[in-house]
Amino acid sequence: MADAKQQYPEMDRLREDIKQGSIKNLYLFHGEEACLLRFYLGQMRDALVAPGTEEFNYRRLEGKGMTLRALEEAMDAYPAFAERTLVEIRDWDIFALPEADRAALDGLFAQAPEYLCLVLIYETLPFSPDKRLKHNQSLMGKFTQVEFGLQPKEKLLKWIVNRSAKGGVRVDRDTAEYLAFVCGGSMTRLDPELMKLCAYCDGTVTRADVDALVTPVVEAVAWKLTDALTGRRYEEAMETLGKLITLQEPAHKLIAAISAELRRLLTVKLWLEERKPTAELKAVCGFRHDFLLQKAVTAAKQRKMHWCVESVRLCSETAYRLNSEKADYEDLLRQLVAELALL
Repeated sequence: MADAKQQYPEMDRLREDIKQGSIKNLYLFHGEEACLLRFYLGQMRDALVAPGTEEFNYRRLEGKGMTLRALEEAMDAYPAFAERTLVEIRDWDIFALPEADRAALDGLFAQAPEYLCLVLIYETLPFSPDKRLKHNQSLMGKFTQVEFGLQPKEKLLKWIVNRSAKGGVRVDRDTAEYLAFVCGGSMTRLDPELMKLCAYCDGTVTRADVDALVTPVVEAVAWKLTDALTGRRYEEAMETLGKLITLQEPAHKLIAAISAELRRLLTVKLWLEERKPTAELKAVCGFRHDFLLQKAVTAAKQRKMHWCVESVRLCSETAYRLNSEKADYEDLLRQLVAELALL
């Protein structure tokens, strides 16, 4: 999850560029928050391309099969009935091109006409250029880079409340925080889930509605599993394990998610044993939400140190068996939960 202090100032600058009518020539968009990326791209489109002029002033190109010739033609197309043209290029990894092509691109971008706004979009492709390479450094220097990352908690909760209100339902802060956790703090995941809640809920969204209707991220289900185990609700733990398996995520990811929660519980237990201030635990353990910290402190007080240590050891052994044996991973997970219940 994004750190609460991470603000992504380049998004603020982009917002001002659009508002002030000072949109630049070359942009590079990337980041895990695709919902925000699409929103700002739409804002740029509205600002630059007047209705009815799309055929002349707007071009959307796909990276697959993209050629330098097609790029050059798009860049050279002069605007009609407008001052600017907008060119979007999606998922074209220019940093993976042969060196000669990167050098040619560098020259093209250096001569980009004033009327052009070109946006290179990394939406499904990972953005991971090798910054040690000279041509890559030069290419990146040509663009105004904007990373669309997970938003700070307070901004996210405000967005959930406002988005829900527009959909005709009310979400209080506690439910909004729980919903954010269940969706991994991502607006991209939250948006369709909020649409679902607005369609099926009458008036107010409750936590029970979230549990019934929202598809959770792996980390949220792993937390529910460990919460049931630490609370000695073993039947619930096995039911939750079934939900975790149905997510069809890689086995290593499932075990890692369970292990992460138990390691965090061990950290809390050690912290309490040493009588350190619990206020500092939130930052130490990376708790983004207060209710997670409160639950962890309660669980740590209920469980003995031996259980906390052994639970982490069992997770490590399960991960080792997954790597070294040909055992069915579902059987390994069920055995892990059973052994945790018997500790």
